[in-house]
Amino acid sequence: MMRGDRTDKSKGHYMARALAVRVGLSIALFLGILLAWKLGYIQPTGLQLAH
Repeated sequence: MMRGDRTDKSKGHYMARALAVRVGLSIALFLGILLAWKLGYIQPTGLQLAH
C-alpha cells in the first residue's frame, strides 16, 4: 500500500490517520443505524417468503 523509502514516516502517519478516520466513521454509522432502530425510526422487515 505504501511505496517509497522505508524511512519516510510521514506517509505511514498519514495512512494510519486515514485508516483511523475510516474505522471511526464506520463505527459511527453503525451506531447511528442501531440508535435509529432502537428509537423506531427504522424497522427491519425481513424477506417475504412465498409458500
